[in-house]
Amino acid sequence: MKPYQQERSWVSGKTIVSAMIGIALWAAAIAHASPFYSGTTTGIFSAPILSGINIETDGSLTFLDNTGTAVISGVGTNTFNSGAGDPPPPPNHTTLQFSGVAFSGIAPDEVFKLGTLSYTNGSSFVDSVAFGVTLTIAVDGSSVAIDPSVAQLTLLATVNGGVDPFLDADFVTFDVLPLAFHVFEGATATADLFGSIHGDPHLVISGISLPDGQPGFLASVPEPGTYALVLTGLGLLGFVAKLKRGR
Repeated sequence: MKPYQQERSWVSGKTIVSAMIGIALWAAAIAHASPFYSGTTTGIFSAPILSGINIETDGSLTFLDNTGTAVISGVGTNTFNSGAGDPPPPPNHTTLQFSGVAFSGIAPDEVFKLGTLSYTNGSSFVDSVAFGVTLTIAVDGSSVAIDPSVAQLTLLATVNGGVDPFLDADFVTFDVLPLAFHVFEGATATADLFGSIHGDPHLVISGISLPDGQPGFLASVPEPGTYALVLTGLGLLGFVAKLKRGR
């Protein structure tokens, strides 16, 4: 083979190798930059808080330590029960339940439905209730490991006056969300939780919404010193709702 032919053959081989490396790097960069996630969300309740505040009908706060008297079940599962009544009017305890969903083709930071959170506002003795619980939402069945999202839920119970459902509504607050989930006395309401997969990757809870027709509402999380004002505002909401129903 002549020298210029050997040189041309070497250059061609080098070009092909470089092109193959470039294609491989490009494919790796695309795969790294734009992964798509699939799996199924699951939720577990843990670490119940057995001391906290109870909201009186005038908005004042009572601190209770139920460490020795709380009645709870479902720790380590997707359904957490708190409280007990005697006699037990249905429902005689509070229930939190998380139901996960399957998802596919979710890009990083794309907001999607994580599942639903149902809350049953039951009648219970105040010394039998819990005041909070941790909710861990994880992803099963994903081809890559996704770190779970961990949220602290605070359960704020109101003393039932039996006059206005807005005033008697218990509510759930999240340490990662600005909205509280209120549920009327004796009812079960179901809210949708939303989030995304971010960073390294890990699951993030970013929002909550309440479908139409649910026996509850969403409102801003109040400061502890403003509960009396909040209850006054909720009473006005109840009054307006009654007027609308009467038309």
